[in-house]
Amino acid sequence: MDNIGVIIKIEGNEAIVMTDDCSFKKVPIKDGMHPGQKILVPNNEVIQKENKSIKRISAVATGIAAVFLMVLSLIWINKPGRPDGIYAYIDVDINPSLNFLIDREGKVKALNPLNDDAQEIIRGVEFEDMFFSEALTQIIKISKAKGIIDENKTNYVLICAALDDNYNLQSDDKSRAQTEFEEFLDGIRESIEKACGNTVIPQTVKVPFEYLKMAKQNDVSMGRYLVYQKLEDIGVNLSIEELKSLDIDEILKKYGVGFDELFKSEYTELPYGTLQTGEDSVVSTEDVPVSPKNAFETMAVPTNTPSISTKPSATPAENPTPKLTQKPTPVPAKTGERTSTTPTPTPAPTVRNGTGSGLRGEYYNNMDFSRFQFVRIDPCIDFDWGEGTPDQSIGKDTYSVRWTGKVEPRYSETYTFYTVTDDGVRLWVDGVLLIDKWKSQSATEHSEQIYLEAGKKYDIKMEYYQHVRAASAKLMWSSKSQQKEIIPSSQLYPSDGPLPQKDVNGLSAEYYGDAELKDKRFTRIDDAINFNWDKDFPVGELKDGKFSVRWVGKIDTRYTEEYTFHTVANGGVRVWINNVLIIDNWQNQGKEAENSGKIELKAGRQYDIKVEYCNYGEPAFIKLLWSSQRQKKEVVPSKNLFAD
Repeated sequence: MDNIGVIIKIEGNEAIVMTDDCSFKKVPIKDGMHPGQKILVPNNEVIQKENKSIKRISAVATGIAAVFLMVLSLIWINKPGRPDGIYAYIDVDINPSLNFLIDREGKVKALNPLNDDAQEIIRGVEFEDMFFSEALTQIIKISKAKGIIDENKTNYVLICAALDDNYNLQSDDKSRAQTEFEEFLDGIRESIEKACGNTVIPQTVKVPFEYLKMAKQNDVSMGRYLVYQKLEDIGVNLSIEELKSLDIDEILKKYGVGFDELFKSEYTELPYGTLQTGEDSVVSTEDVPVSPKNAFETMAVPTNTPSISTKPSATPAENPTPKLTQKPTPVPAKTGERTSTTPTPTPAPTVRNGTGSGLRGEYYNNMDFSRFQFVRIDPCIDFDWGEGTPDQSIGKDTYSVRWTGKVEPRYSETYTFYTVTDDGVRLWVDGVLLIDKWKSQSATEHSEQIYLEAGKKYDIKMEYYQHVRAASAKLMWSSKSQQKEIIPSSQLYPSDGPLPQKDVNGLSAEYYGDAELKDKRFTRIDDAINFNWDKDFPVGELKDGKFSVRWVGKIDTRYTEEYTFHTVANGGVRVWINNVLIIDNWQNQGKEAENSGKIELKAGRQYDIKVEYCNYGEPAFIKLLWSSQRQKKEVVPSKNLFAD
């Protein structure tokens, strides 16, 4: 029969324990053991070899041990926690991950950065003996200042906390300690909400102490280990690299898990002895009912290798090698028997074929989606245009396409999406940016995963641009049950939102009856800036015989190189390209005076343009021209100008 004992002394790899029947035993030391700790002592763990020092323990030694236990009890009453005063461990995930050790008063006793970003945040700031809520508020303020927290959106902060193991082992005080701990966490959440408003949403969750051990073993925070376990339960095989590198909210959104779902389950404390902590430890399951109520109640066992991997099911064996194992459907054990687990057979996935027709494709006559040309329904994204063009209305070297709609998976599984494009591509599924390779490249495959449910329609958007020579675009998927293929039209549904406005060639012009651009008379669209009004001014009833004009809109170029803009005018003139003032001569000039300015521009992109002109009563004349290494000098044509 197993006994309850208290650790009296630790010697090397062994612990001397006095049991509740006042006998002394030696057991193998386990991770986290310390003098004064109350533990369960299974008979099969007692070291049976002869030990004279234990045999010689007399009644006097027993009395001393009893006094020792009384002192330990007083320590528990007056100073709960470990001998060093640690009351709880709290991991905070913003994007930086931090581990706090706090005392019974809620003050920080130690702060450990769990990644490089966290190290940078706490550099030069002293947090020791600061109340935890104050320390966390300070860290949030530093994160805002460094741009880690964006005040223009909602930022989730995951606070994952474990009560020190001593509280879990003190059955008399367990209920009170747990209640106080929950009240403490509620107070943290309320204080952060009050200090930070709606931009920061703190979420607190209490987990068993074993989560801390597992998190440390896998070199992640308790919050990230919690996310790993949650995703594992829905069949997502998350890699350790992905778990460490992505923000928690990005991981959850990618696999279709709401942030609040982390807090719907009750993460209950495990009976002592259910967690393996060393090679010689044996899992004790005697008289412990196993309930399938919550997958988190069957805790994964730690491994000597700090990694997270796919975990085969296993039954207890003599001296088992501990490892992270999947949690099979448990079967209640009879009293006195060990439990054995048999995985529930996975049913064949149900195929759900859709009734879609494809995605809406918006085609633009440049690379930045600013010159909308036409729209059509594309049954699938499987194009190889070579050095040609999707349509005769679009130039072959610089264009872009945006496909939008819904995608309906056939199976409830983790899907891999693939793009193969020449050149740039971006892909969103369910609002998550999976692929972002917005660069010129030869035909290249990129892929990323996301969990989807069968029969559910998810938003999908793919953006593509072409930049000279060959052009191609393909969108594929695969999953455990789905062979890799071009996503068929039956699983794609076109969006039906409003279409972008088609550009109007030319520039928007405002005409004024003075030289200061104040007395506006009328507006119109001018195809180009190429006027010789002489004395036949465009504006009548002028003040002091003067008038002025402001042209605004967009301009694009055919080549990526430095352009020179020229004005020929007999009045004052100013020219801005991409909000840069490149010509500034706001004075009365002689007849057909020429000014020029230079600026680097890229083909296939639209830039803001603004031109201002004033006439002082002389014959009116103005032209806007351009030139470059490959562009001959000419009046900027209407086809390259777009009115606002």
